[in-house]
Amino acid sequence: MQTSVQTVLAATDFSEHAERAVQRAARLAAERRARLCLLHVVDPSGFHAIGQWLTPTLDVGVTFVTQAQAALDAQAQALRERHGIEVEARVVTGDPLEETRDAAAQADLLVLGAQGVHPVRALVVGTTADRLLRKSVRPLLVVKQDAGRAYRRVLVPVDFSPYSVAALQAALALAPQAAVEVFHVFDTSYEGKLRLAGVGDSDIIEHRVRARQDALERLNALVAGLGTDAQRISVAVDHGDVPMLLQHRVEQFAPDLVAIGKHGQSFMEDLLLGSVTRHVVAESACDVLVVPRGAGQG
Repeated sequence: MQTSVQTVLAATDFSEHAERAVQRAARLAAERRARLCLLHVVDPSGFHAIGQWLTPTLDVGVTFVTQAQAALDAQAQALRERHGIEVEARVVTGDPLEETRDAAAQADLLVLGAQGVHPVRALVVGTTADRLLRKSVRPLLVVKQDAGRAYRRVLVPVDFSPYSVAALQAALALAPQAAVEVFHVFDTSYEGKLRLAGVGDSDIIEHRVRARQDALERLNALVAGLGTDAQRISVAVDHGDVPMLLQHRVEQFAPDLVAIGKHGQSFMEDLLLGSVTRHVVAESACDVLVVPRGAGQG
């Protein structure tokens, strides 16, 4: 994500969960003097069924779009008055995934609610979210909590890949006043094979200690390279199952934002590497910033 966010896109279906996302997006836009775009996608697939229950002369599509535009315009005006920011209210008709993805390509950050009625819930939960993350090159902020205050505590899981480093940089930019913890889980799956090969427990423990120290040194070097931001960053290391330990760390650290890098570009990469991202988005009670492959490029 660019350190200078100029356009924030908030997709809304007018649900309570989407309202949280809109309010967070507005706060972020105001903090950065950025432009806010509100997007509502009217899915025409249900027009025919609904039209059977209405007056034959009534154009269901036009009615839906007109009402949605009026509601979005009112919401935009309220945000202008409250935050003093530029707000665009855009209603389009089409496939929610494609329309949201296309609109996000013109923004620096896409903000969605964690749940809600179609289409926003579909964008965040299940295969549609995976499709959106695979196709999008923009950071995606999934909002689950009220936007009453700026982010204060941020957890960033890192595996030292360029993706996780990009997520850390994005988190620092999104939450410039927050305390940030960088968390790494190192792999111990090979220990079973070492035991089968006759390696003793003391040697395995010694190897684990060295692996932990190496991870700490790499984390400290990573943080040291961030300049003045390093003063608000702490580091933590653990070993074992990544999703389980990450969830445990979320409970311990109690962040209001988790920022995570998205590795996969191909379908197979997502199957192998995207499960942690999907787990965090689905299970975390706090907001989640997902930084996909190629974010900030182009």
